Amino acid sequence: MAQLCRDQARFDAVGTSVLVLVPNGPNLLGRTLPEIQPTYPVLMDKGSKVAAVYSGITQYWLNGTPMAFIVDKQGVVRFARVLESQSDELDNEEILTYLAGLD
Repeated sequence: MAQLCRDQARFDAVGTSVLVLVPNGPNLLGRTLPEIQPTYPVLMDKGSKVAAVYSGITQYWLNGTPMAFIVDKQGVVRFARVLESQSDELDNEEILTYLAGLD
């Protein structure tokens, strides 16, 4: 999540809002959030209800595997990236390149 903070201005420049959704409740991030001090909203998906809406990602969601989605204003997923493991970090460049191509 810290990498999202580093590129917040770049996301803003392409008219994109960053939102982080985390499985379970606040216990998962209780110590981490104060350290990161995110510049974007962090929401908790208690009971993984949001993950259930996007069937097929629930297994990754419950394991805490990092994922990135670009969802348009109509609620359609336009971009999705699921990483290999919990220790991987999302590549903002890939996401920003995709966003730059949208018009």
